[in-house]
Parts: sequence; structure tokens; C-alpha cells
Amino acid sequence: MGQRGRAVVFSSVAAACLATFVAGTVVAPPHEPLPLDPFWLVWAGFPVVGALILIKRPGNHVGLLQVLIGLSAAVSALTSVLYALGSDPIVPVLINQLAFAPVFVLVPLLVLVFPSGDLPSRRWLPYVRVAVGATAVLTLWLAIRPVEYSMDNIDFYPNPLGVEFLAALDPWVMGLLQFALAVFAGAALVSAIARYRTADAIGRLQVKWVIVPALSMPAVFALATLVELANPDLWQVSNVLAMTAILFGANGIAAGIGVAVFRHRLYGIDKIVSRTVTYALLVSLLALAFFGLVTGLTTYVTSDEPLVIAVATLAVAAMFNPLRRRVLHWVNRRFNRSTFEAELVVEDFTVTLRDSVDPDAVVDGWVDVVEVTMQPASVGVWVKNET
Repeated sequence: MGQRGRAVVFSSVAAACLATFVAGTVVAPPHEPLPLDPFWLVWAGFPVVGALILIKRPGNHVGLLQVLIGLSAAVSALTSVLYALGSDPIVPVLINQLAFAPVFVLVPLLVLVFPSGDLPSRRWLPYVRVAVGATAVLTLWLAIRPVEYSMDNIDFYPNPLGVEFLAALDPWVMGLLQFALAVFAGAALVSAIARYRTADAIGRLQVKWVIVPALSMPAVFALATLVELANPDLWQVSNVLAMTAILFGANGIAAGIGVAVFRHRLYGIDKIVSRTVTYALLVSLLALAFFGLVTGLTTYVTSDEPLVIAVATLAVAAMFNPLRRRVLHWVNRRFNRSTFEAELVVEDFTVTLRDSVDPDAVVDGWVDVVEVTMQPASVGVWVKNET
């Protein structure tokens, strides 16, 4: 199949998944205080990025796994649409349970083959086969479990394919299968950490593009929890923060995988991280300064609250640029050391150029700048002699 044929096929798959996710979002009950429940949109990035990878790099396992994850979520979203439209509830409820089972092995596999698209070694093949087999058994067992399933945790329906005499085995089988898949997922994560520790500069940058959005989710979740603990009346703000973290975090992971595979603007991750940390600290410090000024001034000026707020706002506005420069300097020095040292070398060389008249000293300084900032394998300088 040529690139045009792949583009048609995989673009159609991605478009179908997106349409299903949008339909599932529209028919889902609203997630207060949001007018919609964006859960299905969390998966939107995976089929899109996976399709782009497969179009440009046919057979790439990273792209294939992303498309399969998107298809699994899309089938589940489709069952929620059918359920909401009032069709026979038993069939969509049962298919919904089965559709998500492959995700338990697809996600660890994605972690295992990222970013190259291949297994770290052939020794992983038996473990992958066991995990895939466990997922197949899990899917079959979910189909014949003698239990009740639900789509909304309100209405429950007995499994029409349930085999009653298997009820005593259900806890043992489910526990064993879940344990096997959890061990495989943990092993894949440990392997990813080990590969990151031994990777070269390019490999580490590829992993960073996935780690940054992945770590942003628990960070925002922690913030949402603190907001609700500080003031229970702000539970709506907490819910918005949590859903925003899931929505942008998951799609950020999918986008980061695409950047890592294509290596497009790979080196931009350090700048993104430093700017994110910088402005998060800056906003926090300015907020503390604002509330501190308002609290302190209110004790002396109790009769004119608008004046206190205006003075505090002006003071914070005056602090913004100086504080931003200091925070950015500190962040670069602590978290982006190579860039910080390169900037220092360039500044020192610029100062040297103003006073130095010795050509050899200028050339040596220029060589030092190139070695620190570009880090080439070797540096050579040719100077034309005027005779």
C-alpha cells in the first residue's frame, strides 16, 4: 500500500474514532460544573497521532498501538451512544465491558516499545505473549462471568452469556489475570526507566516529551485536592482542574509520542519545562504577594477596600518583570544547567570582545563558545593570513 492509500485508510480510522468520541461526549450526562463530560475526548489524541505515524512510517509499532488504543476506546464510546439512544441495553453494556480489556495490554506494550517501535530485546517475546494471552482470556472471561454489568453505576443488567457454575471461580480467575497484567505493566515501566538511564541525549529527550505531560496530571490533581480541602465550596473548581488535567495530560502524552517518534522540535522540551516551572513559580509568588499585601494593608486601611486592592494590584504589576527575570535565572541554573552555562559563556565572550585585540585570544574564546554551546565532536579554525 502506497502512502496515499495509507493516508486514506488511517485518516478514515482516525476520523471515525473522533466522530465516535464527539458523539459519546454529546450524549453523556454533564460533568458538573461543565456542560459536557469530556471523558471520551481524553482518548482523541491516540488515533490521530497513531494514524500520522503509520502514514509516514508504515509498520511502526508505536503508531499501531496508539491506533488500537483509540479503536478500543471508540468502540466503548459507541456502546455508550447506543445505550443513551435507548437501544436494548444488555448488548451495549456487555460490549462496553469487553472493549476496554485490550487497553490493559496495549498501554504497557506502548511503554515497552517506545520510542523505537521495537521490543528492547527478543527476551521480552515470551512475556509479551503471556500478557496478550492473559488479555484474551480476560476478554473471554468477562463475556461469560455470571455477574451484573452497568454502564452508569445506576442500572445493572445480568450478563446474558454468564455461566452460573463459574461464579465460585470468578474471584480467583479475575485476581490472577489482573495480577499477571499488573506485573507485565510494572515490568514495562521498569524497563522504560532503565532504558532512560542508559539512553543517549536524543533518547532522553524523546522520553521527556512523554514524561512531562504524564507528570502534569498528578501535579494538577494534587492542586485540585488542595483547593477542595482549603475550601469545600470550591468543589466545582476542583472538578474543572481534575478534568482539565486528564484531558490535556492524556492528549499531551499522545502528542509527545508523536514529537518523539518524528523528532520534530525535539530539543524544545527543555525550554517548555523551564518556562512551565518558571511561570508556575511566578504565579504562586505573585499570588502570595498579592494576598499578603491585601491582608497587611487591610489592618491599617479598613474603610477603603477598593484602594487596598488597587495598591496591591499595582505593586504586584511592578514586581512582575524583575521577579520573572530572577525566577527564570534560578530555574535555568537549577534545572537547565547546560543552557545556563552556555549563556554565561556567550556573555563572557561578548565582554572579552570589547577589550581584546589579540586575534589568537579571540579565536580561543570563539572555540570555547562553540564547544560549550554546540558540543561538537571536534572544532577547527582556519584563519587566513594576510601577506
